[in-house]
Amino acid sequence: MFLGYDLRRNAVCGSDLVRKRLTRALRLILPFSLALHGCHSEKTSTGPAVEFTKIPPAAQGGRERVDTIAGRVRNARPGQQIVIYAHSGPWWVQPWPDRALVPIQADSTWSTETHLGFEYAALLVDPDYHPLPTLDLTPTQGGSVALVTIVKGTGTPQFAPTGSLRFSGYDWGVRTIASDKGGTNNLYDPENAWTDASGALHLQIKRKSGRWSCAEIFLNRSLG
Repeated sequence: MFLGYDLRRNAVCGSDLVRKRLTRALRLILPFSLALHGCHSEKTSTGPAVEFTKIPPAAQGGRERVDTIAGRVRNARPGQQIVIYAHSGPWWVQPWPDRALVPIQADSTWSTETHLGFEYAALLVDPDYHPLPTLDLTPTQGGSVALVTIVKGTGTPQFAPTGSLRFSGYDWGVRTIASDKGGTNNLYDPENAWTDASGALHLQIKRKSGRWSCAEIFLNRSLG
């Protein structure tokens, strides 16, 4: 009788002791676990992000068609800057190759002029990044490019207006606006393309108001 009672009492006392030790351990482990979770959450939220606050129209680019593009950066590292590319044919650095690096202001905002395009890419770049005037492929993250964010231009896409002329039995479009083809600023004047009374085609380069302009024509239909 007494032996059985002592065993039961010891068992009860032992379970109380285990319960107290478990409670004490949980009090130590739980705050530590919460602290680790907090550190993990903070770590995953510190990556950089680029957002647009002003997006220009979607339009075929041209030298005389410019607008403002602007945005904000989160979690940028010291010395990083923004580079903008506009997509119209190739990707063109904006607004010009010698003004391609856009500083991030103290309030994390950025803004620059850009020629128009159908899409716009904002690159968050390191100080050693040297932007190319044009890119044939869509800009991607890697190396000195910490992040790339691409957005479509606003509104219905607008295409460059053209004139027309008749030559060799076909209707030809005549370019009327400037272009950045080849990485230089080319002015196109429709007066530089015409046909004479005999039907011969004339294309010329002409200096007007202190600037040189050229000509471009293209078929309005496919020959297969």
